[in-house]
Formats: sequence, C-alpha cells, structure tokens
Amino acid sequence: MPDDDERYAALYHRHYSTVLRYAARRVGRDAAPDVAARTFTDAFRRLGQAPGERRAERVWLLGIARGQVSNEWRGLRRRQALADRLAVWRAPSADQGLDGEIVTRLAFHEALARLAGKDREALRLFYWEGLSVEEAATVAGCRAGTMATRLSRARARLREHLRTLGFQEGS
Repeated sequence: MPDDDERYAALYHRHYSTVLRYAARRVGRDAAPDVAARTFTDAFRRLGQAPGERRAERVWLLGIARGQVSNEWRGLRRRQALADRLAVWRAPSADQGLDGEIVTRLAFHEALARLAGKDREALRLFYWEGLSVEEAATVAGCRAGTMATRLSRARARLREHLRTLGFQEGS
C-alpha cells in the first residue's frame, strides 16, 4: 500500500490536466492554474476521503474543483462590486460635499489595487504590519536586499498611480 505522499503524487499526475482544463473552461486560462492548485491543496488535506478507483478519483477532484470555481467567481464579484463603488466615489460631484480625506483614501486604495501582487504585499508588510525590511523579506520568502528593492519600486509605482489619479505629492 503506498503512503500518503505517493498516493497524492499519483493522484496529481493522473488528474492535474483534467482539473486544469475544467477550471480553464469555467474561470479562464489566467485563473485556472490558481483554481487547480487550490483544488489539489484541498485534495491533499482530504486525502483520506479520496476514493480508490481512478474514475471515482476524477469525479471527486472535479467536485472539489467546482467548489474552488465557485470561490473564484465569488471573489471576482466582490472585487467588481468594490471597483464599482470606487468608480462612484472617485469622481464626486460638488454638491455631494464629500470630505477630501475620504476621496484621498479611496484613491490611495485604487492606486494600491493597480499594483502587482508582490508590490502590494511589500507595502502592506512594511507599512501596515510595521515589519522591518528584514522581517518582511522573511515573511515574503526572499532576501532582504530583494525586499528593499521591491519596496523602493513599489513606492515609485504607487506614486505614479496616484499621479494618474490626479494627486500630487504632498496633497
């Protein structure tokens, strides 16, 4: 009888392409690898529930993938709803009397959302979590020099996005 690692590896090799194709048809080619990865992560956690027959394994994995596709769609809807709310708040009319601080914060969050994931994570770890460059590097799994460079570039990109939104440094 194979151990759990061998069983999981065999399951993965037999069915990964099927799960990936399933995900691609439902969430698109860009998001499909993430959905497949989450499917197999979940499958590893639930390996004791996996059926023993190959066809049944496939059905079991597609059931897990279906849940991950649903999660992906929910996330997309939440992000779109937020983007819609930001679009309304970003361009307030004069008679709304919105406080400038609210507009500035929303613009900041929109500029942050435009950054690549690694840039956002670097800024969040350093500023929001209050970590040092070395600590942030440990959390991100990179060297301190890499994190320092990433942080510097992320700051510059954030400033540029804020400029495109009409904000000047110091405003």
